[in-house]
Amino acid sequence: MIIAIDFDGTIVDHNYPLVGRPVPHAIETMKRLIKEKHLLILYTVRSGKYLDAAVDYCEENDIQFWAVNNNPEQSKWSDSPKVHADKYIDDASVGVPLREYPDFLRPAVCWESVSKYFFNPTNS
Repeated sequence: MIIAIDFDGTIVDHNYPLVGRPVPHAIETMKRLIKEKHLLILYTVRSGKYLDAAVDYCEENDIQFWAVNNNPEQSKWSDSPKVHADKYIDDASVGVPLREYPDFLRPAVCWESVSKYFFNPTNS
């Protein structure tokens, strides 16, 4: 499955242009998704040095994305700039579970709930 994942408010707290504090369970869940052969795309509006900071943060935490802000296979069937994925995890998406975390600027993705979607056999 191809999964597009936002950065601010999803992997880390909102603190743009800086990299915020880690959202609990984000890194662990993404590592498990990769281990189970899902293809992860970092899907963010960050660009330039701010995008580099996000990619560096993930790499420092042993997250290697399949792609960043694009789907490498998409050009075979579409020239649309919208990144194609099977699922999108983004704090701004309707239906993505959010949670208040102490000292975070805004609610962020609740990865405990998100992981149940991917790792609960009744949801496959």
